Amino acid sequence: MGKQPVRMKAVVYALSPFQQKIMSGLWKDLPTKIHHKVSENWISATLLLAPLVGTYSINKMLSCAGADRLQTGMRGAFGKPQGTCARVSIGQVLLSVRCKDSNSHHAQEALRRAKFKFPGRQKIIVSRKWGFTKFSRADYVKWKSENRIMPDGVNAKLLGCHGPLTNRQPGRAFLQSA
Repeated sequence: MGKQPVRMKAVVYALSPFQQKIMSGLWKDLPTKIHHKVSENWISATLLLAPLVGTYSINKMLSCAGADRLQTGMRGAFGKPQGTCARVSIGQVLLSVRCKDSNSHHAQEALRRAKFKFPGRQKIIVSRKWGFTKFSRADYVKWKSENRIMPDGVNAKLLGCHGPLTNRQPGRAFLQSA
């Protein structure tokens, strides 16, 4: 009854092969644009993974006749702060989209369209991991059948063989280490 949770196991990444700065005006509305372009049934989560940390400034110059008396050239040309930007390093993931395996081509197309909004060049990569976790698909399925995976938001925790025995479920006292 009701909506059943759907296992979103495919993740598509857009990453930057260059070091660059991306302005905040391009950056803020992008997840909602991706969700509106692609139906919400296909995409579970869209994450922006580059924080807005830098500020950029502009030195305003006049370009009309008689402007030569108002400007001082490069003297004091640092400018005034205009806005914020995300500093992206080489190989840093910009966007990640989680979806079903059958709909990963829709997420790839959404990121292909979204990368035209950014300066420079971006690469689109499909992850070999299960969702946003750090586990491979085969390991995740195996550990899930053994009840060794505990969901933790959009991520998952692997239950190991350390810690007090009183906190473990019956039959789980001694496990083979992962």
